[in-house]
Amino acid sequence: MNQKNNLRFGIIVANKQIDRYIVAVLDEADYPIVFNRYMTEDDFGVMDSYDVYQTFTNGEAKEILDYLEAGETAKARRTLLKIIDKKSPDLEMAGPVRLDDYIPDLWYDAWKQMEPYITSSGHMPGYLECQVSSDEYW
Repeated sequence: MNQKNNLRFGIIVANKQIDRYIVAVLDEADYPIVFNRYMTEDDFGVMDSYDVYQTFTNGEAKEILDYLEAGETAKARRTLLKIIDKKSPDLEMAGPVRLDDYIPDLWYDAWKQMEPYITSSGHMPGYLECQVSSDEYW
């Protein structure tokens, strides 16, 4: 069965344009997902790495998204960074392929909507909301 679900997500750029955080809430999911895209450097040069946090509560994520929706980006950034200080990522320093494989099935259709914003080379901060079609997974 196919159903429409509301996806809310926001992009926050932090730490002098080095970090990009994406906070996402999906109606059918009882947990949000927070992504962090950042630059790392090793012997082979500079590359993108990703962390994924699934330990945020919906309340924490919605508070951040409400700030972004209201145009209060500084409050959203401060709130996010304060919360992130208390969390450990579930996935650390992943490349794009591992990141794609890590996304839970429940989030797959939403991931396809968010992925260009997460993996793009340019920052696109702000708030977005859209409907996604999802298959019923159980």
